[in-house]
Amino acid sequence: MQFTRSEFDTMVQQLLFDEEVSFEMLCHIAEKTLRHSVRKWCMEDPALTDKECEHDIMQEIQIRLMTRTVTHFLLRGEVGEINDDPEGFEDWIFKVAKNIKKDFANEARKRNARFDGTDPDGLGGIVDPSAELNLPGLEKLQQAAGIVLDARASVYKVLTWLAQAVVIVSGNVSKLESNEIMLRFFENRTLFEMYGFILKQADGIPWLNISEKHRASLAAALGKEWQDGVSYGNARYRDFFMKKNGVPCGKKSISDWVNRMNELIKRKMQDETKSPKAQKSADGKEA
Repeated sequence: MQFTRSEFDTMVQQLLFDEEVSFEMLCHIAEKTLRHSVRKWCMEDPALTDKECEHDIMQEIQIRLMTRTVTHFLLRGEVGEINDDPEGFEDWIFKVAKNIKKDFANEARKRNARFDGTDPDGLGGIVDPSAELNLPGLEKLQQAAGIVLDARASVYKVLTWLAQAVVIVSGNVSKLESNEIMLRFFENRTLFEMYGFILKQADGIPWLNISEKHRASLAAALGKEWQDGVSYGNARYRDFFMKKNGVPCGKKSISDWVNRMNELIKRKMQDETKSPKAQKSADGKEA
């Protein structure tokens, strides 16, 4: 076993019992246990020779473990019992990693197929950030993210859309699944922490280009006072949730904020297609 019993116990404690959940130990175990194998897989598979593949696969492994370790391993047995099996956990994360590596290799081959004419749409397996928007590729994803970053909306709504898009695309999960992930991962974190997650992920995502102007704008919004001397950035994500009978409605809030941003994206995209400039570009002449 490449990690210790103590490391496993610490991970279980943090994931199941600590109010302030930290995923640092989980990421540490993934790094310690899988990095060498992932590097070897990338060296041996021609589809994964791009220098970013190892980083991307490890990043995806961490996201998958963050979102599935509790439900798919620790609590998968009898109700109320914890799957206290460090060696079984190591076997499980290797299976998760191998499936991710296989998915990355398949997607890489699809992207390569664009250049030999076997993928005429040129989509390369890009996953929709929202089924409602039906965005067909990197260009539309980048356009949608740009609209969100330019939006005159509350900073927690902007960060919610960006974070959920990252989770859906990186984790290859549905919108409904992403709501659960968002709630578990961000509920007790501050908006500053949420923003940090987005910036870190953006470094490896072609369609999420957060310019210096947008970074300055988001930083300014996070620095503004929210209430009682607390800035938006230092407030916890759950503090912004709508409440019913005094109970925060997390998933309902997330869905509402994302839907509002999606409606804005739709309107902006429709307006752009109707503009004289867009018409001229499409027809090659003035409208």
